[in-house]
Amino acid sequence: MRRKLALVWQCNLFRTLLLLLFSLLTNCAQQPAATVLSAGLESTPLATVDSAVFAISPAGAQIARTMAGLKVTDGVTGEQLWLDARTPLALAWSADGRQLAAAFAEGAGQVRLVLYSPQRRAQQEQVIDGAVRGLRFASDGQVVAVVDVVRAYRFGEHREVRLVRWDGKSAPAVVALGAATVEPVSLARFGSILARSQWVDFSPWGDEIHFARLHDPPAADPYCELVARHLESGSERVLARVNVSSIGGRFFGNGDQLVYDDGEGALRELDLWSGQSRPLAFKSDAAGIIAARSRFVWTGGALFEDGRELLRLAQVEAAAFAADGSFYFIRNDRLQRLSGLVFADAVAVSDPLLRLRNWRAAGLISPQEFEKQKRRVAP
Repeated sequence: MRRKLALVWQCNLFRTLLLLLFSLLTNCAQQPAATVLSAGLESTPLATVDSAVFAISPAGAQIARTMAGLKVTDGVTGEQLWLDARTPLALAWSADGRQLAAAFAEGAGQVRLVLYSPQRRAQQEQVIDGAVRGLRFASDGQVVAVVDVVRAYRFGEHREVRLVRWDGKSAPAVVALGAATVEPVSLARFGSILARSQWVDFSPWGDEIHFARLHDPPAADPYCELVARHLESGSERVLARVNVSSIGGRFFGNGDQLVYDDGEGALRELDLWSGQSRPLAFKSDAAGIIAARSRFVWTGGALFEDGRELLRLAQVEAAAFAADGSFYFIRNDRLQRLSGLVFADAVAVSDPLLRLRNWRAAGLISPQEFEKQKRRVAP
């Protein structure tokens, strides 16, 4: 009897050890292997995607992506959670990474905004007019969407850019950012690129946007104004004039600079407050991909630091810097993370600093006084 019990115990132990070994080997096989791309830089594949839409939570712990619908992947464990069968047009995480906002195509000329709870359930939904150009959580926690509303008439096409603010509870507040009636002759010449010209970007602080405001004057070619707007105060500043073929721009450095495409194949760096700009040594990306953060710019299939090329990659379909400064890109239908970049001016959001930025945008303090006060609240 003892021999039988001992034999059973040994069999159970052997089976347990086999299961543990199998689990260990499986987990090891599932861990993505990093690839060294350049000195100090390596990429790690994270997940397969079927569109260029993705969003990284501020701490980099959660990855929202598209693969047969909307999925969220844990950036550490790789665990996946399926949220929706629909494919989103845009995604955004809240500052604390607890909530996710998504925009889905609803029908002709409409978008459905969906707010997911910390438990990743659809919590609130709202249908709005327009095609979504940008989606973000503002510094006050509201969901902000910038949409382009197009109406076709016999005398041309009316295009309006709207700012939509939604708290997830009441009806959204809508503000017109600009409108233009595009004449038939301009549509014939520039119709294929006008949709691309309606771009927008959000500051790393979540308190400002910059966007393109379209103009089509009589007897002249259409053009776009590059406009900065503070979301809370509503104050605006026209920063530059660009060709309608511009592929847009991104906030740069500490969030007080922009890098943008002038529509003629050149990139420029612009200071938001002095208005001074300078050309950059590298060209913009014909595929329409620009990403920028700190001293780094991705464009033209290459990553630059202070104008020096660090890395060149072919067939990149999308690229973005996350809030923590990490760089992510999609290549060959794989979302990958690039590690090894060093950021000297990480953004630390605080209420006193946001208040100072609000005062500066509203003209209550000068840019010089802002810099002086900023050193006191954010040394």
